[in-house]
Amino acid sequence: MTQNPYAGTAGEVGWQMGFAYGFTGPEFTAPPPPISPELMEAFNEGRLAGQQTAIEGFPVSSECIDVKADVSEGEDTLVHGIDILEVVAIAKDVFAKHIADAVGGAVVLIGELMITSVRHDQQPEEVLPILGAQLKTSKRMGIHYFAHSRQ
Repeated sequence: MTQNPYAGTAGEVGWQMGFAYGFTGPEFTAPPPPISPELMEAFNEGRLAGQQTAIEGFPVSSECIDVKADVSEGEDTLVHGIDILEVVAIAKDVFAKHIADAVGGAVVLIGELMITSVRHDQQPEEVLPILGAQLKTSKRMGIHYFAHSRQ
Protein backbone atom coordinates (compact mmCIF):
# COMPACT_ATOMS: atom_id res chain seq x y z
CA MET A 1 0.00 0.00 0.00
CA THR A 2 1.30 3.43 -0.87
CA GLN A 3 2.06 5.38 2.29
CA ASN A 4 2.40 9.12 2.65
CA PRO A 5 5.92 9.65 4.02
CA TYR A 6 4.89 13.16 5.13
CA ALA A 7 1.96 11.95 7.27
CA GLY A 8 1.66 14.05 10.41
CA THR A 9 3.93 16.81 9.10
CA ALA A 10 3.39 20.11 7.30
CA GLY A 11 4.13 18.44 3.94
CA GLU A 12 1.24 15.95 4.26
CA VAL A 13 -1.21 18.06 2.24
CA GLY A 14 1.36 18.79 -0.46
CA TRP A 15 2.12 15.09 -0.93
CA GLN A 16 -1.62 14.26 -1.09
CA MET A 17 -2.20 16.94 -3.74
CA GLY A 18 0.78 15.67 -5.73
CA PHE A 19 -0.39 12.06 -5.48
CA ALA A 20 -3.88 12.97 -6.76
CA TYR A 21 -2.37 15.04 -9.58
CA GLY A 22 0.05 12.29 -10.62
CA PHE A 23 -2.52 9.49 -10.32
CA THR A 24 -5.12 11.16 -12.56
CA GLY A 25 -2.55 12.29 -15.10
CA PRO A 26 -1.96 15.73 -16.60
CA GLU A 27 -4.33 15.16 -19.52
CA PHE A 28 -7.23 14.68 -17.09
CA THR A 29 -6.43 17.43 -14.62
CA ALA A 30 -5.89 21.15 -14.70
CA PRO A 31 -2.40 22.50 -14.21
CA PRO A 32 -1.11 21.86 -10.70
CA PRO A 33 -2.52 24.22 -8.12
CA PRO A 34 -0.29 26.98 -6.79
CA ILE A 35 1.81 25.42 -4.05
CA SER A 36 3.89 27.15 -1.47
CA PRO A 37 7.63 26.60 -1.94
CA GLU A 38 7.99 24.62 1.31
CA LEU A 39 5.45 22.04 0.01
CA MET A 40 6.94 21.74 -3.50
CA GLU A 41 9.26 18.85 -2.63
CA ALA A 42 6.42 16.89 -0.97
CA PHE A 43 4.16 17.67 -3.96
CA ASN A 44 6.73 16.36 -6.46
CA GLU A 45 7.29 13.16 -4.46
CA GLY A 46 3.52 12.65 -4.20
CA ARG A 47 3.11 13.23 -7.94
CA LEU A 48 5.78 10.62 -8.71
CA ALA A 49 4.12 8.13 -6.31
CA GLY A 50 0.73 8.84 -7.92
CA GLN A 51 2.08 8.25 -11.43
CA GLN A 52 3.74 5.01 -10.34
CA THR A 53 0.52 3.83 -8.66
CA ALA A 54 -1.46 4.67 -11.80
CA ILE A 55 0.91 2.52 -13.86
CA GLU A 56 1.16 -0.44 -11.46
CA GLY A 57 -2.25 -0.18 -9.79
CA PHE A 58 -3.00 -0.28 -6.09
CA PRO A 59 -1.50 -3.30 -4.36
CA VAL A 60 -4.14 -5.83 -3.37
CA SER A 61 -3.76 -8.64 -0.89
CA SER A 62 -4.48 -12.08 -2.33
CA GLU A 63 -5.18 -13.50 1.11
CA CYS A 64 -8.54 -15.23 1.47
CA ILE A 65 -10.34 -15.61 4.76
CA ASP A 66 -12.70 -18.52 5.28
CA VAL A 67 -15.64 -16.91 7.05
CA LYS A 68 -17.64 -20.13 7.00
CA ALA A 69 -15.26 -21.70 9.54
CA ASP A 70 -16.36 -19.24 12.24
CA VAL A 71 -20.12 -19.77 11.75
CA SER A 72 -21.78 -22.46 13.82
CA GLU A 73 -24.43 -24.77 12.40
CA GLY A 74 -27.12 -23.14 14.55
CA GLU A 75 -26.26 -19.68 13.28
CA ASP A 76 -26.26 -20.94 9.71
CA THR A 77 -29.68 -22.55 10.21
CA LEU A 78 -30.99 -19.33 11.75
CA VAL A 79 -29.84 -17.29 8.76
CA HIS A 80 -31.45 -19.73 6.31
CA GLY A 81 -34.66 -19.71 8.39
CA ILE A 82 -34.77 -15.92 8.26
CA ASP A 83 -34.25 -16.07 4.48
CA ILE A 84 -37.20 -18.46 4.15
CA LEU A 85 -39.37 -16.16 6.30
CA GLU A 86 -38.44 -13.22 4.07
CA VAL A 87 -39.43 -15.16 0.95
CA VAL A 88 -42.76 -16.12 2.56
CA ALA A 89 -43.41 -12.49 3.57
CA ILE A 90 -42.64 -11.25 0.06
CA ALA A 91 -44.88 -13.93 -1.48
CA LYS A 92 -47.71 -12.99 0.92
CA ASP A 93 -47.40 -9.30 0.00
CA VAL A 94 -47.41 -10.07 -3.74
CA PHE A 95 -50.35 -12.47 -3.37
CA ALA A 96 -52.32 -9.98 -1.23
CA LYS A 97 -51.71 -7.22 -3.77
CA HIS A 98 -52.93 -9.40 -6.62
CA ILE A 99 -55.98 -10.52 -4.64
CA ALA A 100 -56.81 -6.88 -3.89
CA ASP A 101 -56.41 -6.01 -7.58
CA ALA A 102 -58.63 -8.93 -8.57
CA VAL A 103 -61.35 -8.02 -6.06
CA GLY A 104 -61.25 -4.38 -7.13
CA GLY A 105 -61.47 -5.38 -10.79
CA ALA A 106 -64.39 -7.72 -10.07
CA VAL A 107 -66.29 -4.95 -8.26
CA VAL A 108 -65.78 -2.57 -11.19
CA LEU A 109 -66.80 -5.26 -13.68
CA ILE A 110 -69.96 -6.11 -11.74
CA GLY A 111 -70.84 -2.40 -11.49
CA GLU A 112 -70.37 -1.92 -15.22
CA LEU A 113 -72.44 -5.00 -16.00
CA MET A 114 -75.22 -3.79 -13.71
CA ILE A 115 -75.29 -0.39 -15.38
CA THR A 116 -75.30 -1.72 -18.93
CA SER A 117 -77.71 -4.59 -18.33
CA VAL A 118 -80.68 -2.40 -17.38
CA ARG A 119 -83.61 -3.34 -19.57
CA HIS A 120 -85.97 -0.70 -20.77
CA ASP A 121 -89.46 -2.07 -21.01
CA GLN A 122 -90.98 1.06 -22.51
CA GLN A 123 -91.33 1.56 -26.20
CA PRO A 124 -89.58 4.55 -27.85
CA GLU A 125 -92.97 6.11 -28.64
CA GLU A 126 -93.71 6.29 -24.92
CA VAL A 127 -90.27 7.58 -23.87
CA LEU A 128 -89.64 10.27 -26.52
CA PRO A 129 -92.41 12.67 -25.44
CA ILE A 130 -91.17 12.50 -21.83
CA LEU A 131 -87.59 13.21 -22.92
CA GLY A 132 -88.82 16.10 -25.12
CA ALA A 133 -90.64 17.66 -22.19
CA GLN A 134 -87.53 17.33 -20.01
CA LEU A 135 -85.44 18.96 -22.74
CA LYS A 136 -87.88 21.92 -23.03
CA THR A 137 -87.80 22.39 -19.26
CA SER A 138 -84.02 22.38 -19.16
CA LYS A 139 -83.86 24.88 -22.06
CA ARG A 140 -86.13 27.24 -20.17
CA MET A 141 -83.77 26.96 -17.23
CA GLY A 142 -80.84 27.93 -19.50
CA ILE A 143 -79.33 24.46 -19.80
CA HIS A 144 -78.44 23.53 -23.38
CA TYR A 145 -77.43 19.98 -24.17
CA PHE A 146 -76.07 20.73 -27.61
CA ALA A 147 -73.59 23.41 -28.54
CA HIS A 148 -75.54 24.40 -31.65
CA SER A 149 -79.08 24.22 -30.30
CA ARG A 150 -81.76 26.42 -31.81
CA GLN A 151 -83.34 29.08 -29.64
